[in-house]
Amino acid sequence: MSLNLILVALPMLAFAIHIDCSEESTFFYFDNEYNLFLSVQNVTEVNRYIAFKVDTNADETTKYMICVQHHMQCLQANVETPDKVVINKKKPSGQVRYLGKNNFLCSFASSDFPNIFQKKKQLLVSKGVYQEPFVLIKGVNVP
Repeated sequence: MSLNLILVALPMLAFAIHIDCSEESTFFYFDNEYNLFLSVQNVTEVNRYIAFKVDTNADETTKYMICVQHHMQCLQANVETPDKVVINKKKPSGQVRYLGKNNFLCSFASSDFPNIFQKKKQLLVSKGVYQEPFVLIKGVNVP
C-alpha cells in the first residue's frame, strides 16, 4: 500500500491522502466546531468505503466511523479484529452529500467523537470495498 500525502493550508486542520495508488483522493478537514468533513473525489467503485479510527473502548474494541459514499451512508462500528466488525449504528449524526461526477462529502458531527479525538495528531484511515460480512482493511496513519 502506498501513501502520498499533500498538506492543504486552511484556517482549520486539513490534509489530503491518496491510498492504493488510485485516482481517488480524500481530503479531511475539521471546522471550527470540530465537525469532521471528508471530501472524497473520483469514487468509481459503487461499494467503496473510507473508515477512520475514533477511539479504543475499555473492552479493547476499536470504534470506527465509516462512510460508504455511493450508498449515501455513514456508519459507526466496533471492531474486535479486522474480520470481526459489528456495525452498531446505521445512522450516526453523519451525512453524505453527492457533489456530482463521483465526488462526495461525508460529514460527522463532533458529538460522535470523544473529546480526546480533537487533540489527535494522526488518523488511522482505511479504504476498501464494503460487503457483507464486512472486513476492515488494514489502514494507514495519516498525520
